Amino acid sequence: MLPVLEDSGQGWGLFAEKGIVQTTMDDIAKTADYSKSTIYVYFKSKEEIYHQGIEEDYLRSDINIIPAVFTLWASLGSLITVAHEKEAYILRRMNMKRDEFLHQGFEMLLNSVRKEQV
Repeated sequence: MLPVLEDSGQGWGLFAEKGIVQTTMDDIAKTADYSKSTIYVYFKSKEEIYHQGIEEDYLRSDINIIPAVFTLWASLGSLITVAHEKEAYILRRMNMKRDEFLHQGFEMLLNSVRKEQV
């Protein structure tokens, strides 16, 4: 294993900070101060690095949820803002009251997160 990934230092922090999907092999190589080709000598993919981190208790197995939670939180904030600022438009164009719009929007967001986590 590469030295920078042998402890709970910066190498593992990328997954905690960005999540698996957002973390790239370029990010890992830069943080580890190795070339990307050197990283590939040791690991076939970032998923392999991630799974090794879980096996060695450097990473939590539920880390995938972190990006989804931040996305959901930001989306909820936007949905509430739109419902408040565009209430007349929503009623006129969508024939929905604000509460109906929010309920439908919350359901759509929840379903999108559920699909991402499956």
